[in-house]
Amino acid sequence: MKAWLGLLLGVWICSGDCQERRLTIPLIDPGTGTFYVESDLGDGLTTRMLVDTGSSFSTLSDAMLRRLQQEDRGNVVYLRSQQGVLADGQAISVPLYRIGRLRIGGQCLLENVVVAVFPHSRRAILGLNTLARLSPFSISVDPPEIHLSGCQGREMASGQKPSLAAAP
Repeated sequence: MKAWLGLLLGVWICSGDCQERRLTIPLIDPGTGTFYVESDLGDGLTTRMLVDTGSSFSTLSDAMLRRLQQEDRGNVVYLRSQQGVLADGQAISVPLYRIGRLRIGGQCLLENVVVAVFPHSRRAILGLNTLARLSPFSISVDPPEIHLSGCQGREMASGQKPSLAAAP
């Protein structure tokens, strides 16, 4: 309830002024009915994140987390374990971590982003906990793009490093 109220309040407070501060970031459409966005984790480790408003948390695989811990020491902090229910009804417990930086589309910088880590996942997810920080946001299907309003900074990725995942 609080999250929805916060989202609605964000839309109400942010009238015409937000249009000037909104970033438009292209989405990747692999033709499967889903959208991905190029993202940099930490200090330039790149991956494609599935944009998923049905996911409560942004997520990484355990392999991505290990790689991020090696490349960006000191900016990955374990927070706690979180109980949750998957789409298939299975109850699970996953660790939550805080990562120092997430740069979406090479432009939208967020600091101190909470991510859930799934052991056997192969894709990263840009979930509602992160998207709510960027509200009001909107997604366009044609052309495929996401419009974000709460970025902490506009930065282009510096010094690209090898990709973490090659999700579609």
